[in-house]
Amino acid sequence: MLRASELIYAQPMPETIGLSLLADHAARVGAVAPGSAAEKAGFKQGDDILELDRQALVSIADLSWVLHQTPEQAALKATVRGSSGSKRNLGLTLEKGWRQKTDISRRVATWGMRGMAFGGLVLEDLNDAQRRERSLSTDQMALRVTMVGQYGKHAAARNAGFQKEDLIVEMDGLSKRVSESEWLGHLVQNHKPGEQVPASILRGTTRVPLSMPIQ
Repeated sequence: MLRASELIYAQPMPETIGLSLLADHAARVGAVAPGSAAEKAGFKQGDDILELDRQALVSIADLSWVLHQTPEQAALKATVRGSSGSKRNLGLTLEKGWRQKTDISRRVATWGMRGMAFGGLVLEDLNDAQRRERSLSTDQMALRVTMVGQYGKHAAARNAGFQKEDLIVEMDGLSKRVSESEWLGHLVQNHKPGEQVPASILRGTTRVPLSMPIQ
């Protein structure tokens, strides 16, 4: 049986582990995110990933399928061919919580989850430059409300007092930096319909306490 996290973060994209693959190749690395699991494993720009966890890769979808089958903690073996033509064997270590890095913001199913967990809000994590403008640290929660739903269950956050351009800096007693996708999974998995999750927002420079309705 699939776990909740596997349903929410199904078919993780390569970016989840720090890899950007080129669209015009089967599985060629276009970039490796600094500090990512992929960088620690030794993946390099220009590498062709031939196998991951004994699965031959003939498309980006194959890599996503392997990750979809991978548990919360795992050590995967990869075979790559570098730009020089030589092959290397790599060990990819995925630590607990790796799957939550999956960006699900553009998936159709996410809109329904936004109604359940966010009461119809669409959120965006401020980038580092935007944080500097507002004197916010790079490791704290800073989720800007970019859209407020107006109808049905997607109007719940509006009815609770949330407004467009509000900045959520704390929720559920937590204030660490998270993406919208990570926070969706947290709320859906840890709260039940009818609960009110305390939140703290910045509206301009004023800090306002609100409650997020779980549906």
